Amino acid sequence: MKDSTLSSKLTSLSDKTTMLTIGGDEVSNAVLRTILLDYGVKEIISAIDEIDALEKLETLVPDLIFIDVSFSNMNWLEFCTNLYKGDSKTQSIPVIAVTNMAKGDERVKMLKINVAGVIHKPISPIDLANCINLYLQKSHLIKRLEECAEPTVLDLEIARNLQYTLLPDDDLVQACKENYNVEIRHIYQASQALGGDYWTVQQLPNGKLMVCVADFAGHGVSVALDTFRLDNYLKEFVNYTDSPAQILENMNDNFYRILPTGQYLTCFFGIIDTVNNTVTYAGAAVPPALLINATEVSVLDCSGTPIGAYPKSKYEDKTVPFTVGSSLMVYSDALVEINSYNKSIFTADSLLQKIQEWSVGGSQAIYDGIVECIKKENHHFDDDLTLVLLEMNPKHIA
Repeated sequence: MKDSTLSSKLTSLSDKTTMLTIGGDEVSNAVLRTILLDYGVKEIISAIDEIDALEKLETLVPDLIFIDVSFSNMNWLEFCTNLYKGDSKTQSIPVIAVTNMAKGDERVKMLKINVAGVIHKPISPIDLANCINLYLQKSHLIKRLEECAEPTVLDLEIARNLQYTLLPDDDLVQACKENYNVEIRHIYQASQALGGDYWTVQQLPNGKLMVCVADFAGHGVSVALDTFRLDNYLKEFVNYTDSPAQILENMNDNFYRILPTGQYLTCFFGIIDTVNNTVTYAGAAVPPALLINATEVSVLDCSGTPIGAYPKSKYEDKTVPFTVGSSLMVYSDALVEINSYNKSIFTADSLLQKIQEWSVGGSQAIYDGIVECIKKENHHFDDDLTLVLLEMNPKHIA
């Protein structure tokens, strides 16, 4: 029996929805089709393989595509590359992989085909419903935005709110403090209705905490879509390696295939190990992160090739101590950039000097000092601003 709550959520989304399913055996396709119809999907088109699918996509623009990656005689890499690099009508269609893969190393192979989500066999109706609900909201919104010469205020507001849901909420920030003794202070400020900045943290096994701060070049609908893709990517594939450099290399392979020529993103990626009191990080053309210990501030080299700029890029893991009282500050370049009025709040040098002064009062004083400077100057940022400040607190004693 289907869940009535999920069904009511999906009905409003699915009453005009078309799905394309590709590959798979008769049994799994029958199960998938039954569940989709049960939740009110209007039309389900089936394709035998990727060639048949591309032919159907010449006249069909589905809301979601399901591909059975267990059907190994298909070239899914070529198919998805054609999908995202081809006709503009197909570039924003979310692709959901249906798989019986269970091992992490096998699942990682799917990031080569740039799927938005993963559904495991045997297919769970509730998991499938949640997946449809999430990606249909994004798909329908993006379609409306792309079809409008000038998106409505309501559409932009919906998109903006959806983009904000990608960012860590108060519950996640509190969980990081309780579970990892890492306190997080943060600033996120989009310069336009839809921004290109993104940041997240993710709780990993064995006392490890991931932090990512990324900045897509540009603004608007296409860049907002890229932040959705990055969020999907990190949620699905980030916890299969402890190497930030390897994650950036995989990310580069992924985004190089789907980003338009000239488009790229910069990124800081770090893994805090609260057991061994270290942070391992790699950078892709972001401003240097700052490691604060008491009044000593170290500049961490985060240079590297922007993600998506070149077909093959290599990155380097670097590990530094991150003990009780240490703070790590990562920020986007808007904090030190000169705006269109030829003004800036900080330069790289003045920011470092101020951080050293404020560090006497601890991480809270640093955060308060930056916020106060932004308010006092009433500064206009031409670009999105993101700042994440992570502090290692003493462990709780039971």
